[in-house]
Amino acid sequence: MQMTNEEICRSYRQAKNRQYQIKILADENLCSVEEIRQILIDNGALVPKPPKKAETSVQKVPVQNQESEAVPPDWKGSLKAVTERIVELKLIRDNAEKELSEIYQTLGTLCEKE
Repeated sequence: MQMTNEEICRSYRQAKNRQYQIKILADENLCSVEEIRQILIDNGALVPKPPKKAETSVQKVPVQNQESEAVPPDWKGSLKAVTERIVELKLIRDNAEKELSEIYQTLGTLCEKE
C-alpha cells in the first residue's frame, strides 16, 4: 500500500464517482478492489452490501389431493390454516427484507454525506 487508510477513505469520500474511485485506488495502491472495499468498510466510509439470499434447492414431493382419504377429514381445516399462516409469514418476511434494504440504503446515503 502506498496510501494510508485515512488517505484512501478521504479520496473515496471526495470522489464524484465513488465506484470508479475504488478501482482507481486499487490501481494506485497495487491491490485488489476487494482490499480497498474492506479498508473502506473497516473505517466506516463504506457500508457493506447486505448478503444475498442463498438459493436453496427444494425437492418437489408429490402431494396427494387434499380431498383424498390419505388426509383425515379433521385435519383438512388445520392444513388450510397452516397454509394461510405460511403465506402470511412469507409476506412478513418480504416486508422485513424490503425494510432492511431501505435501512442499508439510508445508511449508505448517510455515510456518503460524511
